[in-house]
Amino acid sequence: MLIDILFLLLAAVVIVPICQRIGLSSVLGYLAAGLIVGPHILAMVQNVEEMLHIAELGVVFLLFVIGLELKPQRLWNMRHLVFGIGLLQVILTGIVITVIAYGIGIDTRASIVIGFGLALSSTAFVLQLLTERGSLQTKEGQMSFGVLLFQDIAVVPLLLMVSALAPQSENVSKDVSLGLMLGLGALLSVILIGRYAVKPMLRHIAASGNHEVFTATAVLLVIGTGWLMDAVGLSMALGAFLAGVLLSGSEFRHQITADVEHFRGLLLGLFFMSVGMSIDITLLSDDWLRIIVIVLILLSIKMLIIYPLARLFRAKHATALRATFYLAQSGEFGFVIFALASREGLLTGEQHSVLLLAIVVSMIVTPLLFNLAQRLTQKNIDDTLEDKMHAHHAPQTKDTVLIAGFGRFGEQVAKVLEAGGIPYIAIDNNPVVVQKAHDQARPVYFGDVSRPNVLKLLGAKNSILAVITLDQPLAVERAITAIHTECPRLPIFARARDDVDSKHLHEMGVETTIPETLESSLQLAATVLFRLGVEKTNVMEVVNEFRDEDYLRMREQIDLEEQK
Repeated sequence: MLIDILFLLLAAVVIVPICQRIGLSSVLGYLAAGLIVGPHILAMVQNVEEMLHIAELGVVFLLFVIGLELKPQRLWNMRHLVFGIGLLQVILTGIVITVIAYGIGIDTRASIVIGFGLALSSTAFVLQLLTERGSLQTKEGQMSFGVLLFQDIAVVPLLLMVSALAPQSENVSKDVSLGLMLGLGALLSVILIGRYAVKPMLRHIAASGNHEVFTATAVLLVIGTGWLMDAVGLSMALGAFLAGVLLSGSEFRHQITADVEHFRGLLLGLFFMSVGMSIDITLLSDDWLRIIVIVLILLSIKMLIIYPLARLFRAKHATALRATFYLAQSGEFGFVIFALASREGLLTGEQHSVLLLAIVVSMIVTPLLFNLAQRLTQKNIDDTLEDKMHAHHAPQTKDTVLIAGFGRFGEQVAKVLEAGGIPYIAIDNNPVVVQKAHDQARPVYFGDVSRPNVLKLLGAKNSILAVITLDQPLAVERAITAIHTECPRLPIFARARDDVDSKHLHEMGVETTIPETLESSLQLAATVLFRLGVEKTNVMEVVNEFRDEDYLRMREQIDLEEQK
């Protein structure tokens, strides 16, 4: 297994950048990498089925991250997409393909399995491509996601249907009832645990200051909820998605997203490579005409069903057309359904192989369908700006001040900004501070400001300036580096300890610094003068004179260093 993973990583490192360089999607690059090192070309990797089981975690992590960005209220607002278009699409597509399969002489039960197995689309391919192109929050992206979410839910009854149609099935009604009860119990458990146990646990672990343990907890949360759902026959991806939704309103969601992002990307790439490895070149070359015809019929049927449904639900032409092209392929859950049907004797070995290859080919053309959809609707892209404004990928940070650190210093800065009517967003790695701010309905989030991907998730690029209020010099330097990496043109104001520290921060690109020793000493001196009976006007003149001289001297030193 280790050697197989090394070969896959090597193929990805070499082939994916080449595909991106020539203008192809990274998804196609992963598919090509898997195909080349797979058992049908170079045969460097043989354990395709075992690798696919591991790679399915990529879809699980993907759904978890998407759930983190989708609050329960917003999910409720999408119910007409999920249980409207999603339900109708699965039923109508399944019936039409079933009728066609039966019409060409396939057994009734096998036709039903084929019809509803091919009715599902690829969650992994569609969501990855939508994310790559920044289209997940557009209307067609949300419509596609709603349909895919229903399809994930529908996998459970479809698997029960396959078991019920099996020739040797007994006590079907009992099995279905037990499956539904276990599924509902698992869903309720995830909701209760996510609502009442996970957040306190995250606060406790965050308070320890151990970032590695926090990351491990995030990964445990994803895999644990997925395992629980899988244990009762539900979709792992559905469980992870629900866990993400329950944490979407949490102050930890940005840090969790940043922590699991790398796992998601790596495992999802592994999933695409596993799909590429499953392409049987010999079967494709021997029976290419039949497979191409199946894929064309599949794409045509789904397009002819999805477009009218989208229009029925009041989508404009461009939105409906793009969603139609996005969802036209078949998906990875077809692998699961057809594998079970083959074991139960509903499909022959030949039928199973041809169907799997048809699914893979339909996946391969998905990036091409995305490009075609964009070209066909390029002159009529409706509501794009409105869609972008409604994106929930990050907090609304337009024209806000980013405050790094929300201790006493940062909180005071926030209070002054609030008094001036200036919006801000703050980040701090102390869970107690963040929880207190959340209780006061303040826009403060848990996270490590020294990580550029956390700043990206916060939408730091939309801020007008950044204020660093951290009291540890090393932490301040790391924050400056991260802000320069993610937002190179963002002006930075920082807290400094003294003149030397202030000079160093200026050299790092900080626009303005406030030395603590200077300001605190001036305030203390002013208090002493007041106590000795000096008039307020005279005290302020003296303090301001010293302040102006000190800041002027600091500026002259900085200018002199810059000239050198």
